Amino acid sequence: MKKSIIVFIILTGIMQYAGAIDRAARSDTSVSAEIRLQLGDFKNQGLLHFPKSVFRFYRQHTFQPAWVNGVQEQKRTWEAVLMLNCVLQFGLCHADYHPKEIDYAHLHVILEHPEKVNNNDKARYDLLITDALISFINHLHYGKLNPYFTASKIDARVDTSFIAGKILSRALTQPHFMSAITAVQPGAKSYIELEEQMRNLTQFQEDCAGLPDSAVRKMAINLERLRWIATTQHTYLQLNIPAYKLTFHLPDTNFEFRAIVGAPLTPTPQLNSALTDFTTSSKLKISRGISELSGAFNPKGVIYFWFKNKYGISICGRPERDLFDPSERNLSQGEIKIEDGEHLAALLLKADGRSHEIADLKRAINDYAIKNYILNTPIPLKIIYITCEVWRNGIITHPDIYNLDNKLEMALYNADQSLVSN
Repeated sequence: MKKSIIVFIILTGIMQYAGAIDRAARSDTSVSAEIRLQLGDFKNQGLLHFPKSVFRFYRQHTFQPAWVNGVQEQKRTWEAVLMLNCVLQFGLCHADYHPKEIDYAHLHVILEHPEKVNNNDKARYDLLITDALISFINHLHYGKLNPYFTASKIDARVDTSFIAGKILSRALTQPHFMSAITAVQPGAKSYIELEEQMRNLTQFQEDCAGLPDSAVRKMAINLERLRWIATTQHTYLQLNIPAYKLTFHLPDTNFEFRAIVGAPLTPTPQLNSALTDFTTSSKLKISRGISELSGAFNPKGVIYFWFKNKYGISICGRPERDLFDPSERNLSQGEIKIEDGEHLAALLLKADGRSHEIADLKRAINDYAIKNYILNTPIPLKIIYITCEVWRNGIITHPDIYNLDNKLEMALYNADQSLVSN
């Protein structure tokens, strides 16, 4: 009985102390105190896109305002709002960054006549700018609709190697604030070239509001896709489905192979994997480790390239060059065929430090011998869907063979299908 009374008294005391702390916080009307209170309210109301990231940012800065704190921050604040009003230059949607709340007129009053704005409004404005910038940083790095890194995963810090709040904190200390933010974009040549074309096309558009024209949307959705597959590797394989092309990227050069991909009803899937090994073929067709006694025979030079995936597909190197002559090559049941598999196999051995085995590879091919070559270092393989890219300083487009562009346009610009038709 006495123990229960003691526990009750302790709990009552804790509750009273917590209540006193809450009342003290609510009686403090500073901008910092308002930020603390509104962080909880915003989380409950779902107004922030990355609420956990925003909370961590302010906790790191002891809940002090980052953008409305007087003369010293004015340059950074104007740069931040200007950047948020020109996100179309990066293929992103202005509506995703609180444009109705973060307006120039309100900012002028807050910074130039702070006495006319209460701390509640200042805190709200500060929080929304931070959320918009963290969203912008994440979208530049991962993409807005990344199927591998969703907003909730990013906010929960599933990927601890890239944290937008820390990037933003660091940018605040840099002499070139905007450059520090935009440096988070992918470094791949294909992305850099396309983003430069996008910037040249859109840099004079005021405020980047509204639905952009079809050329800009085409570039934007492909910048989005390129963010999903961003890589820092210098040696990798990349198959672009609409271009019917497999490219072996090496540090000093690239090798291209024409490809056959899945038909619209049996599409080749987009995926990230790694090519682990390849197998020369006998006259009989083979699957993974099993000969198919079906009466179908392989010509000399067929090689199967293996990579882990849940779809059961592989890459088959074929020696018949005329197979790859048609301009439209979405013909298979989902599997991938490439021309001159022997050349790719030799390049893989060379990249794996095994050039001395190329002669053995040629013998196995000539003898129709089934021989498996396991790579010491698997080669990253990315199967992508890019319908617009830069070629010789101009833009080329590839057919949208699986009709995926319109759906992505609508999602990227939060638009009705009827608006995405021109």
